[in-house]
Amino acid sequence: MLIKLIKDQFHLMSRARNKRYNLGRNTYHTSQGVLSLSNEKSISRREFLEKAGKAGLVVLGMATPGFLAACSAVTNQTGKSGAAGGSQEKVKLTFARQGNGQDKSAWDALLKQFMDQNPDIEVQLIYVPGSDWDDYFNKVSVMIAGGTPPDVAHIAIEGTQLFVKKNMAIELTPYMKNDPVDKLDDIHPNIQKAFIIDGKYFGLPFTWNNRVMYFNTKMLGEAKLELPPPTWNLDDFFRYCKELTRDSNGKKQFGYQFKVRMIDNEQWLYSNGAAIFNDDMTKCTLNDPACVESFQFFHDLIYKYKYAPTPSEVGAMGDPFLTQNVAMAAAGYSPVTGYLDQKFTDFNIQSMPTLKKPSTIYGVDGFMIMKDSKHPNETWKFIKFLNSAAAQTQLFSSGIPSRKSVAEEQIPKKPPQNGKLYYESAEVARPVQAPPTFNKLNDVYTRVLGSVFANEVELKKGLDYATSEMQKILDKGL
Repeated sequence: MLIKLIKDQFHLMSRARNKRYNLGRNTYHTSQGVLSLSNEKSISRREFLEKAGKAGLVVLGMATPGFLAACSAVTNQTGKSGAAGGSQEKVKLTFARQGNGQDKSAWDALLKQFMDQNPDIEVQLIYVPGSDWDDYFNKVSVMIAGGTPPDVAHIAIEGTQLFVKKNMAIELTPYMKNDPVDKLDDIHPNIQKAFIIDGKYFGLPFTWNNRVMYFNTKMLGEAKLELPPPTWNLDDFFRYCKELTRDSNGKKQFGYQFKVRMIDNEQWLYSNGAAIFNDDMTKCTLNDPACVESFQFFHDLIYKYKYAPTPSEVGAMGDPFLTQNVAMAAAGYSPVTGYLDQKFTDFNIQSMPTLKKPSTIYGVDGFMIMKDSKHPNETWKFIKFLNSAAAQTQLFSSGIPSRKSVAEEQIPKKPPQNGKLYYESAEVARPVQAPPTFNKLNDVYTRVLGSVFANEVELKKGLDYATSEMQKILDKGL
């Protein structure tokens, strides 16, 4: 048996020569300090993930002692507190969160409250640095495959399907039945949908961000326009684009900024009865007639009518809405804090224009229990606490709280005037489509559509090509 395992290890490392996945040297920030996880050997990521659960000795042989020891240091599940012989045994949980600790003090204060209320549980916060959600998901996957999983992970919608389909997260429905979430109906059913897969709960939503239309109120006044009604349509939107595009003191002012980004574009597609994927996300429908029609409208808005800046023009503007180069922009709640920090208050919001049906798109983050947690009951208690109104109030910042009561209390305390619309939009909200291979799909989408809207590739040809490439990714799967 030992000889076979050694041969398997040699074979695995040989296959990794041409396609290598370097764990590199990562700094993990924890609530107790900083850990440096070093792994000097490189292996195929696919091989690592496939073999990790099958041959423990092989995985141990591939990972350096430093990596395993450091991971063990932050994921020991139980331990003694206080002096030896006279202390109560504590359950130790680890909580993985993306970032570099920039909001550490706020989270530390919240975790202290939980531990004060639950003296038998200790929670260690691990900040996992990553350039984006994909990088973070990869690192959490490696921790799980290496046998050092966090008990709970902060996951965005881009990763929910990935973690469920790869069996890295546990179903929460049984826990919710035995120990119900306090006032679950305080969270709109549409917002809960993002963590419900095949009728089963796999996470609890924390914050979300939708798409509403931002207006520069000063520019509206100069054009003698008022905030449009909630029922405005595409013709109204086009008229506003036209009347808000002008030269102002020698500077070109545009009506609207179009962004090549899946969440922003899905908003318009949904309202036009279209989508990037079919309902079960097994087929890419990007070149369907309704999609082509939607994208053609915005391509014309930029190049035919010149009511929106080109991508190169946007690149020189920073945030075009904040720098007051555009009068309208679609966004969620997240920009508000930045606007107010810059003393910019000349803005208000309205529902997105209705094409064929009213709708908005949203992204969401929340908490999932990892399948190898040794203390799922205590972890369930912890994520219930994180989902509470008190926790969401304390950490309210740049996302819409998933709880209506918190949103209605906190959002009206500062601009915009029509801020109640953020949560009201949940009535027509749909989660962004995020198949398990979302990040690969998004790479193709951004690259090809970026070329289309830079006017480098003809629109229909670009959509056909993107559809073909994205379908290959869907067919291949994980």
